[in-house]
Amino acid sequence: MSPRACTTIALALPLLCLGCRMGKPDADSPEQGAKERDNQANGGAEVLAEVNGETITAADLEFGIERTLGKRAQGHIDAEQRKRLLQSLVRTRAMAQARDKQLTDAERDQLERHVAAYREELLVKQYLSRNATLKRITDEEVERYYKEHPELFGGVEERSWQLLASERALEGRARDQLLKALTSAGDQRDWEQLASRLSKKGPAVVLHRGDGEMTAFASKLRQLVRGLGAGESSKPILVDGRVYVARVTEVRALQPRPLSEVSAEIRKSLAPREIGDAVAEVSKRVLAQAKVSYR
Repeated sequence: MSPRACTTIALALPLLCLGCRMGKPDADSPEQGAKERDNQANGGAEVLAEVNGETITAADLEFGIERTLGKRAQGHIDAEQRKRLLQSLVRTRAMAQARDKQLTDAERDQLERHVAAYREELLVKQYLSRNATLKRITDEEVERYYKEHPELFGGVEERSWQLLASERALEGRARDQLLKALTSAGDQRDWEQLASRLSKKGPAVVLHRGDGEMTAFASKLRQLVRGLGAGESSKPILVDGRVYVARVTEVRALQPRPLSEVSAEIRKSLAPREIGDAVAEVSKRVLAQAKVSYR
């Protein structure tokens, strides 16, 4: 290598080293020293921002990301998204500080109670997740629940019903006469003819009929029909001033959906009960070890 080339390289090396250090704080610089002191004051966590003397660390940002976007978001957001989330944390911290200055003593006490209650709730959830053992719901329990509650799975009785009713609300003599006339309605085979005959003599009487639930009628009438067997008629009753008498002409037993179709649904229904039992067991163990006094 020529002496001239060596001289050129020797002159260039210091410039290259200086370029490497530009834009990057020196290890002994005041800025770097202050940053390291901030990190040490926060348990070694990297300080990303400061709001009125309160620091926001990298750990705060990671926790904010998890709360806002979920655990799966970690490692899947870019630098720009992190910057926006950090700015959001700064705004939130500033507002919290501003509100804190406005609090009265009573409001501060109330806030502390909320914080304490939330902390206790989190601790209880964590304790239960680590100490409560959920019993597996057995096939036998599922089958027993299925047999005890067939109505929940379509195993109900469906009724065909008829309902004689005054067309409008009645009062006084007209009401009493119709109540008396309908007392023997159960002995009449053809209620359509009975309604026509009664309408010619007094206030109009209409016949309603149908199968299954009487969703368009008052609950009192639905209960009345549910209490009747096949071929049975009720006594006349008053509902909102109108006179009614009911009859059931047929009762059909509908089969419930197969157990294989509803077993998952049953397990979901039984789960809260199993959780309740597990919580009760854990509570019993904890209280047995605790010193409790009521005052």
